[in-house]
Amino acid sequence: MTISEFSSLSILKKLQLLKEKGEFLGNRQVPSYTISLFAISGFFAEVYVLKNLSQVQWIEIQNNKQILAEYTNDIDLNQLFD
Repeated sequence: MTISEFSSLSILKKLQLLKEKGEFLGNRQVPSYTISLFAISGFFAEVYVLKNLSQVQWIEIQNNKQILAEYTNDIDLNQLFD
């Protein structure tokens, strides 16, 4: 699946595809949303869930390196080298 093909899907089909074939990588928090990152077919997609309703609001492709780095802020690689 290409980014273009994924982007053309409905939000429900995107969510179903991510649940079935995507690899969950982590969450990040912003004031109103929990945002989950998935890897699928060589690209990343974020799922925005409205916190107070636990409802998926949108799903978008994410390729911004600064945003992707937010998912690794809590990983301590020093433990690997002890």
